[in-house]
Amino acid sequence: MTTEERVKQLEDMMVEMLRKQDRAVEELAGLREGQSELNTKVVRLENRTDRLETKVDEANRNILSLSYSVETLQQETTVNFKQLTDLIRGLK
Repeated sequence: MTTEERVKQLEDMMVEMLRKQDRAVEELAGLREGQSELNTKVVRLENRTDRLETKVDEANRNILSLSYSVETLQQETTVNFKQLTDLIRGLK
């Protein structure tokens, strides 16, 4: 093989290596773009999760409050029923 042929072969190899490098850089850029999109989606999901957790906490507080209210009304109803029963017995 002559020196010119070897130089040409090396040039061809370098051109092919540069093309592969360009493709690799383009693929890497695409992957980074995809990663960025995924990161954005993750942040949105985290925000939604935080809002849902806040709503669940609020709902739990409301349930506790309503449970207390129901318990109080049951106690008042029991007392009132007893008083009503006593009044009816007193009328007899």
